[in-house]
Amino acid sequence: MAAGPAITGTGQADPRQLRNPATVASYRSLLANRNYRLWFFAALITSLGDWAGLFALQILVTGVAESSRVELFSLGGIMMARLVPSLLIGPVAGVLADRYQRRRLMVMVDVARGTLFCVMAFSGDLVAIFALTFLIETLALLFMSAKDAMLPSLVTPDQLTQANQLNFLVTYGPLPFGAALAAAMVALVGLLPETALTVEPVRAVLALDGLTFFVSALLVRAIRPPGEAARAPAAPS
Repeated sequence: MAAGPAITGTGQADPRQLRNPATVASYRSLLANRNYRLWFFAALITSLGDWAGLFALQILVTGVAESSRVELFSLGGIMMARLVPSLLIGPVAGVLADRYQRRRLMVMVDVARGTLFCVMAFSGDLVAIFALTFLIETLALLFMSAKDAMLPSLVTPDQLTQANQLNFLVTYGPLPFGAALAAAMVALVGLLPETALTVEPVRAVLALDGLTFFVSALLVRAIRPPGEAARAPAAPS
């Protein structure tokens, strides 16, 4: 059985063990698994999209706000719209995810999130932006529950520790990269000639961010989990 890196008291991998040749080899072996590789990059892309979308939304609502007081309210509203679903839907998200075929649910959720981000890119109403953010975050909880539940079926038992460590990495590691990506995309889009762009740069970035979820949906759709057919509900007679 392959040995994974040592775990510290905080539940994270010991950085010194991550440089161990045996540990590196175990991660390479894990990423050689086609199903897991598709799962990993789909999770990474959606995580980047989530974090980049958050920072782009903060830029958007401050531009929509008509005063500094409304601007503070809008920033707080975005955070509330992201936190409330965790309180309302979080406790039952896993149960809902288990009722449906996980791969199919992840694809549908990604397509829905991508569509909502594209709709949000052209919304100028704060209430609509809050509502769309609430829906996107609710869908994100379903995606994460299905993603985490699918993971053990894609790897062998001796690879599960490393797979869980990479799962943690792709969920929270992209946060600073998402912020940098959103800022860089806004700056780059803003440099385009005015004749080439008829919308605000941040709105174009949100639309591009929506496309990342469609890419993730294509990756997830290509996954073939073992025993998926056995878990699929039987067709009505």
